[in-house]
Amino acid sequence: MATSLVALIDRPAREALSRAQSGVLPLLAPMLAGLGLVSLTTLAGLALGGRPALFEPMLRALVEALLLATPVLLVVTTLALPALSPTTTLSAFSISIGVAGLSSALMLPLLVFLRLCAADGHHLTGPIGVAATLLLLAAPAVFLVGVSVVLSRTLSAFSNWGGERIAWLTGAITFSVFLMRLAPHFARS
Repeated sequence: MATSLVALIDRPAREALSRAQSGVLPLLAPMLAGLGLVSLTTLAGLALGGRPALFEPMLRALVEALLLATPVLLVVTTLALPALSPTTTLSAFSISIGVAGLSSALMLPLLVFLRLCAADGHHLTGPIGVAATLLLLAAPAVFLVGVSVVLSRTLSAFSNWGGERIAWLTGAITFSVFLMRLAPHFARS
């Protein structure tokens, strides 16, 4: 397991090629793990003093943004980078989501640290409560930036110029959709 994780982080392009030929479950496993990790991180932020009203809309916005960005990514890379098959692109995207989920889970110690620093032992109040809410929102943001970075690194291995630009464009679309879906919830509070 640890060797597989290191391979995903260290050699994502090679892993994307090998997973593209190995079936549906190995192809989608990093994606499911990454989404699970960002969900757990967000739940932990909620348990440590985040805003319950934002939890479900935030995860729904994240999934909807990914569901919109994935077909766009597949179509654009298939047209712009003919060396990449749709399964290789999906594999690269899956790996980027897995690694990004891991990076968002690494925020958990910071959430715990803020909780331990809270003056009141039972509730986060004042500036620390605001910080915990911001961290609750930061986990998906870190996740989406991580998707762009890892996808950029993976696709640039297949095409230096085009792959990197496509990856960052996909990240920008995903992040924009995520923010637009959450905007009504910020307006209410």
